[in-house]
Amino acid sequence: LRPGQNTQYEVYEDSGVAVDYQRGVWARTPIAASQVGDVLRVQIEPVQGNFPGMLRQRRYQLRLPADWPPLSVTVNGISLNPIAAAATDQAVGWRFEGNTLTTVILAASQKVGTATTILVRRAPGLTARRKELDGFAGVMTRLRAATDVLREPARRANVPDTVLETLQTGDRLGYHPERVEAEIAHLHTLVEQVCKLIPTMDLDGLCTPAD
Repeated sequence: LRPGQNTQYEVYEDSGVAVDYQRGVWARTPIAASQVGDVLRVQIEPVQGNFPGMLRQRRYQLRLPADWPPLSVTVNGISLNPIAAAATDQAVGWRFEGNTLTTVILAASQKVGTATTILVRRAPGLTARRKELDGFAGVMTRLRAATDVLREPARRANVPDTVLETLQTGDRLGYHPERVEAEIAHLHTLVEQVCKLIPTMDLDGLCTPAD
């Protein structure tokens, strides 16, 4: 969401029995999200309706792709701790997947009849700087493709250290999301160096200035 923007959704569920929904045997969960400055608020309302076999408790997982990592995350006023990038989805906390710049929030299980409020706070001013992240996934994809080309038996080429360092940006971000600003700035420098070192690696316009 852009600053000042808000949106609303509903998650629909039923028993899967073909005619039940025609008799109103279903449930809906209203969800609303709003972005105010650097704070994202996600409001999950209590489930409305009922059907046989409906879950009475549920864990919510929120994924926020292609964005800056949080400064803090709270669920119903309780702070979540950052967890390892390799942590399973059974953990409680938040992690940052550096290769896709995705924040994954894993809330604890609670009754579906209660509301859940998730607040994601980013460092002051970062939300307005999302454009700095544009093209990240494309750069990583093109570099991986170029690296595969260099490793082809016919070429027998060594992959330059600068290329390897660039490819490891996502991994470093996963371990240390607090360094994201410095890593993104360094990434631009690394890409420039890669383009100077091996211009033949210009796949899909990696080294071509944007119009």
